[in-house]
Amino acid sequence: MARIAVVGGGIAGLAAAHRLVELRDREATVRAPLEIVVQEASPRPGGKIATERLDGFLVEAGADSFSTRRADALELVEALGLGSEILALRGRGTGGRVLVLQNGRLEELPGGLQLVVPTDLGEILRSRLLSAPAKARVALELLRPPERGAGAGEDQATAPFLRRHFGAEYVERVAAPLLAGIHATDAERLSLAAAFPGLAGIARRHGSLIRAARRHPGGGGPNRVGLAGGIGSLVDALVRRLEAAGVELASARRVMRLEPAGLGFTLTLAGGGSLAADAVVLALPHGAAAKLLEPLADLGAGAAAALRAIPAASTATVSLGFRREDVRHPLDALGLLVPAREGRPLGACTFASTKFPGRAPAGAVLVRAYLGVGTAGGGELPRDDDALTDLALAELEGVLGLAGPPLLARVHRFPHGNPQYLVGHHERIAAVEAALPPGLALAGCAYHGLGIPDCIASGRRAAEQAAEVATARRARTG
Repeated sequence: MARIAVVGGGIAGLAAAHRLVELRDREATVRAPLEIVVQEASPRPGGKIATERLDGFLVEAGADSFSTRRADALELVEALGLGSEILALRGRGTGGRVLVLQNGRLEELPGGLQLVVPTDLGEILRSRLLSAPAKARVALELLRPPERGAGAGEDQATAPFLRRHFGAEYVERVAAPLLAGIHATDAERLSLAAAFPGLAGIARRHGSLIRAARRHPGGGGPNRVGLAGGIGSLVDALVRRLEAAGVELASARRVMRLEPAGLGFTLTLAGGGSLAADAVVLALPHGAAAKLLEPLADLGAGAAAALRAIPAASTATVSLGFRREDVRHPLDALGLLVPAREGRPLGACTFASTKFPGRAPAGAVLVRAYLGVGTAGGGELPRDDDALTDLALAELEGVLGLAGPPLLARVHRFPHGNPQYLVGHHERIAAVEAALPPGLALAGCAYHGLGIPDCIASGRRAAEQAAEVATARRARTG
């Protein structure tokens, strides 16, 4: 029997284990039976994803929704029997707007955006975010010819590319706040190929991004959905399915060392003991993966060095519940973004109880502030949770018109938890994956996408790679 160890029980690791169960149960697709073991260092599975019910509030630690632009998350939700739990974001008239803080005032983000490309010039002309010259500059993009010249296949930074198309003011006030909210990365260094695959090719073929987007309206901005019981219910359902399938899920069990052993690997566990595996999926943060790869000498040292070179930003969310009468703002939007030019530690704030029902008890509202390194304020976060809560309250007090103390304050921290997709990211990851020894595969948000669907796809892909090697080895050795 072939054994595959999944190191890391976040959404990517759980998705990898789920895919291995699917492969195991489809006998025609494998050449030897599979034993699947998941090793998670923390006391609970799920990683950044966790949903808490506190005093009638439903609080998300990490993501509260996911994109439907790629089907991986939706397909998994349906496969786990959670299809009836899917919640769409509330429509534009009841909170679908997004606000931007400009000179201390909240203005509405223009509608009609496909990712960061404006398609409705009427929305641009009516926007209070942009000056008249900036609006004219955006409209002129319609006349832009196809891009020519050297470096056609090279990666580039996102902000300069968008400035060439839409001008500096549009990037500063519209595109950059959106990008920071997704990537927690400075748009001046963010990889265009990683953030918007294919956008440079569209510019080379069509010139105007606006014209191209209008020709293909199906490529619009991502529709996002949540789950009635919170995104944590996806983790809970995955755990139940894996346990029912006989997968060993070991929590609070850290892997301290990874060594080659014959055709497979030996995992040394904290507190003593070891585990032999024919193949391993490393579905843990890329810095931790690098530490495990370092002892593999020429087999993994190159991959470890490349992984260590990927920076990561530290962020935190502060969920705040209030009596409705203690928040003067109508909260008639999905939330607000804060451009870097505002010079504030607050990067964004989502209006959780507006986005989805069931997030706050009757007569109360729930908002979530995003702070941290990689956002406009820079610097280190306060180490004390009370100090971080006070910082969030100070940031939101004037913006939302807070008139009373919170009923609930919950802090979730993600130290070095946001990988930075800098220019050349795809090439770096390709080099990492090429340096891995056979039977080792990587999964997670540091590689091919940050969102939940990307992480699920990453886990599935790594599982297939590991299963192919492990079953082939067992078939040869009997």
